Amino acid sequence: MQEATEKNIYRNINGEYLEIVPLYVDTELFYGILNLNKQEVIATFANLKSVQSVCERYEPVKLGIYLMEKNNG
Repeated sequence: MQEATEKNIYRNINGEYLEIVPLYVDTELFYGILNLNKQEVIATFANLKSVQSVCERYEPVKLGIYLMEKNNG
C-alpha cells in the first residue's frame, strides 16, 4: 500500500516530470498523466493498470528528488 506522501512521478526522455493523477468526469474515475512542467494532462486512461503500464517506460523519480530539482531549477 502506498503512503499518502508517495507520488507516482516519472521523468521522460525530454527531462519533463510526469505524475499519475486521478481524474473525475461526472462520477466516473479515470487516471491521467499530468506533465508537471507544463501543468497539462497529456493522456487519460480508464484504469490505473493501463496508465501504469505506459509509465513503465519512463524513469521513476522519488518525490524528494523532484522537489529538490524543481526548487533548484
